[in-house]
Amino acid sequence: EKGADGGDNGKQARADAMGKLAAAGAEGQAVCVRLEWLHIANKVSANGVSGQAVAFWEVAGLKGLHPNLAYGPQAAIYHLTDVASLRGGARPRLAAELLGLLRQRSPAGRGYPLFSRGVGVGFDVEHVRVDPPLTLAATVRIGCS
Repeated sequence: EKGADGGDNGKQARADAMGKLAAAGAEGQAVCVRLEWLHIANKVSANGVSGQAVAFWEVAGLKGLHPNLAYGPQAAIYHLTDVASLRGGARPRLAAELLGLLRQRSPAGRGYPLFSRGVGVGFDVEHVRVDPPLTLAATVRIGCS
């Protein structure tokens, strides 16, 4: 991660956030994660699909974690990457980048069309709404990746 000045202070910000969670005693705390949208992204070229792909769930809500403990740089793009969907050299961080771009096009709470063309650097994204939303039970873990 890069900071606003282009430096590598993103790692420090993440370490600070982990420290804040630890100091608050959040390790082992139960949280509920609500998932409402599944996004399936495929990179396309003039010849069609290029092989690079990722699918990810957009987090629609998080209960059980105090808002002051959220990791600021990522809170606006909380998501769960389906790592089994990664193809063609796609890395998990691609999900966060695409979600950020999708949010610019369609602010949270407004929903998505069935399909978005040309997201980012040539990705077509299918949007699947899950109704009712899925709710996952999770536990806060500090220091794992």
